[in-house]
Amino acid sequence: MKPIESYFPKFKKQKIIQTVITSILLFCIVVTFILSDSNMHALCFICIILLIAVCSCFLCLDFAFSGKIIKDSDELRKSAYIDNLTGMPNRTSCDLIFDMYGNEKSLLNVGCALITIDNLIDINASKGRDAGNQVLIDFSNILTEVSEGIGFAGRNGGNEFLLVIEDCNKSSMENFFEQLNIRLKRYNALALNDPISIRYEYILNNEWKLSRFSDIITELYHRSVFINQ
Repeated sequence: MKPIESYFPKFKKQKIIQTVITSILLFCIVVTFILSDSNMHALCFICIILLIAVCSCFLCLDFAFSGKIIKDSDELRKSAYIDNLTGMPNRTSCDLIFDMYGNEKSLLNVGCALITIDNLIDINASKGRDAGNQVLIDFSNILTEVSEGIGFAGRNGGNEFLLVIEDCNKSSMENFFEQLNIRLKRYNALALNDPISIRYEYILNNEWKLSRFSDIITELYHRSVFINQ
């Protein structure tokens, strides 16, 4: 998935260009005044100092306040696509992934998996929401690391996570889950927090030949043991 573009680098570049142009203009003004009548030098010097001060204040304030507004705007835009608890792409991001696959050709070799933390409900009930949230955070970190460079992984809501691999076959999907299970065994062996148990189901569209991404997700839910939770 393409990272959310930030406006701030573009804004910063524009401000630098603006500053350079303003400096060149001021330099030209200074040279013009220096070459003017000697009786006007003192008055011109004062005017130049005032002009430089005004321009400097304008540029600094403009950069400071506008830069902060753009940074805040970037954060708000990113928060719309990032799950606040786990830092993973959220349901909105998952919906954008759905929109990416708008034709049959782009779906040809897509593989999708639905993953759930099987024991999250029990952890929430027995140890409280904070313990459950920690499990969500820890699993999200593991899933993000394992899926890096392989495909898109996002939190689809609650204890569900969606994995989408664009060029996928049975071997690559099973290899992914083999690596994920190895990481989870290591995590559980450390016993630093509650152990994590998962269940998953996946679909390979090179076998199903479905023409719409929504059909893949629907079939995935039908096959999944999570549909009744």
